[in-house]
Amino acid sequence: PTEGASVWELRVDGSMSDDLDRVQMFDATKPIGVWWGDAALGYRLQIGRELFVTPFGQLQYTKTLNERGESGEEDFWSGGGLRARYDVGESISVIANYSYLSNPNRPSISYKEDLYGEHQFFAGVEVRFGASRF
Repeated sequence: PTEGASVWELRVDGSMSDDLDRVQMFDATKPIGVWWGDAALGYRLQIGRELFVTPFGQLQYTKTLNERGESGEEDFWSGGGLRARYDVGESISVIANYSYLSNPNRPSISYKEDLYGEHQFFAGVEVRFGASRF
């Protein structure tokens, strides 16, 4: 965020692989499937000078192949969440992101058990080197 106003956000990501390609590289943060698309639409609200909150809705499409690499299933998944960002200073921000998506193939959220990953929460610190917020 560099502007002092609320704004709509659209985030779109996707991948298409050849159905015959049996060797693929999968990113654990991306959906599983030879074809997939992921879109999120949110509205970023600025609260004061330092706090930004973005509620969003999410829609995901996946096409996975069966064990023999033949035509498989096509599914649509839906969900939503909330992103928050608090700017501590010119170059440091605290960020948090909670989301729910009906796709159980997301990465697990537990370090002890193999749980379904429909719910996810992330919190961290963002540091900008050589740049400032304003």
